[in-house]
Amino acid sequence: MKTSKHIVFFLFCISSFCFYAQTAKEYYTSGNLKYKLKDYRGAIVDYDLAIGLNPKYLDVYNERGFSKDQIGDFAGAVDDFTKAIALGGGNAETYYNRGFAKDEMLEYKDAEQDYTKAIGLNPKFAKAYFNRGIAKNNLQDIKGACADWTKAGELGYMEAYDLKSKYCK
Repeated sequence: MKTSKHIVFFLFCISSFCFYAQTAKEYYTSGNLKYKLKDYRGAIVDYDLAIGLNPKYLDVYNERGFSKDQIGDFAGAVDDFTKAIALGGGNAETYYNRGFAKDEMLEYKDAEQDYTKAIGLNPKFAKAYFNRGIAKNNLQDIKGACADWTKAGELGYMEAYDLKSKYCK
């Protein structure tokens, strides 16, 4: 009798655990909600839990990278975007995001390379031209910066013309 009580108790505990256990997708969704509420640290915790359950969950690395960027952990953001690229998420947006984080770390040459990769994957990516122009300007490549800002403006990113009028002759 005592053994059957233990078995029932064990089954109850297991079923309760299974009932309340969250999936990687649920943690990802919860993280996204926290991000939208500007609870970036809370989002990171949920993204960490999602990755713990599914280390190859590509979208989680991107979102965690955004959250890390928001709290000033630019190196962590670069690591997450790099992981997303390694998992097959090497699209224009991911390279752009990694370039943006590198820009914030003052790694302008590396940022320029990521923006160039983003543009290669999406030649109409106006913000990538705009930010590559900023990176080039910081590298003292004014001619290259002006060309990028011109292209960004032609693609509809009007803010580029402000920098072009300020820095380009």
